[in-house]
Amino acid sequence: MTLSIRGSCAAVGLLVLCGARAVAGPHAGGIVLAHLNPAIEYTSSVSSYQGMSGLEECKKAIVEGRVDAERAQVWFVLASFENSRGPVNLGGAGFGFGDYDGSRLQFSGFGPCNDGFLELPSNGWPGPREGTALVFQDPRRRDVEELYWFASYAYGIVTVPLAPAPHFPSSQFASRDTPPVEDEAEDFGSIGFGTPGYNPCGQVSARGACCLFSRCAQMTRDECEGRGGRYLGDNTACFPDPCAEEQIQTTWGTLKKIYE
Repeated sequence: MTLSIRGSCAAVGLLVLCGARAVAGPHAGGIVLAHLNPAIEYTSSVSSYQGMSGLEECKKAIVEGRVDAERAQVWFVLASFENSRGPVNLGGAGFGFGDYDGSRLQFSGFGPCNDGFLELPSNGWPGPREGTALVFQDPRRRDVEELYWFASYAYGIVTVPLAPAPHFPSSQFASRDTPPVEDEAEDFGSIGFGTPGYNPCGQVSARGACCLFSRCAQMTRDECEGRGGRYLGDNTACFPDPCAEEQIQTTWGTLKKIYE
């Protein structure tokens, strides 16, 4: 069932996306990101690509496709709650697209990843500055959840930014509670064709050897320099000890930071 509406929560009645706002609900810290699965060969005979993103960790998302006017590429919009308070108890979600050059991207197929339960798209969806909202019949509880799939031809270099749904701009996630608890997405990603997109999940910060006076410890550059240490580079080791002979002139305040 698909409905096309514009308006406020009042127009949606008792759906989960019209719940009560909390200062920080279970999905606070969640993000909306894109991911392209290059292993999928698109065919119009497949009615839905739900469950085929293959993404289990948001940091592994592929956010760049190729410029290709001959073959459609299949990509997904997902929600990641790997940094949220939890527990994940997702009853509804919304997202949209920011502005992009619609003449460079043509959709040959698209659909929600909610088992066909209920979708509330804006009138021009999918398209620039349009959006959609999904309701799930059964709550979703995974740290990374598929929201939508797309198959598109790219006729030129283009970046498609993800954004809040324009008809539900105040929240992107709603819990399956009574009443539902809403949370805004912390960040939105993008997908690029012929150019890199943006993954808001980011990568795990590299660690390396840090000399804190004559002591060596493994930490990130920011952690090391924040404690007044000398960072020896990403992936460097503390054995054999590179800091044993090092002596640093410092203040008592800096010394206290090391052991805080």
